[in-house]
Amino acid sequence: MQDQDTSGNTNVSFPPRSLEVLKLISEKGGMLCTGSCHAQKPGQVHCRQIGKALEMGFSKVWDSLSFFINHGMVNRKKIDSRSVLFTVTPRGEEVLKIKNL
Repeated sequence: MQDQDTSGNTNVSFPPRSLEVLKLISEKGGMLCTGSCHAQKPGQVHCRQIGKALEMGFSKVWDSLSFFINHGMVNRKKIDSRSVLFTVTPRGEEVLKIKNL
């Protein structure tokens, strides 16, 4: 899919189904990576949960996440020595709005 980024200057080609990943991360308020799916706590959203919800492999979730980080649509924040929180940036939210997602 070809589209313009929020600045209107650069064409961005979104990987297949990646916008579904972005939308789910936005709806859940972020995705937490602890380095181990066994360290999940209730209420936390992890890559495997997103993959399961969207019926795709967790590696596809990570590919989409990397794409969005590289395009400034997802931010990562280190929480502690083992945990990173990924959240949708205002630019990512604008893309979802433009796409009516």
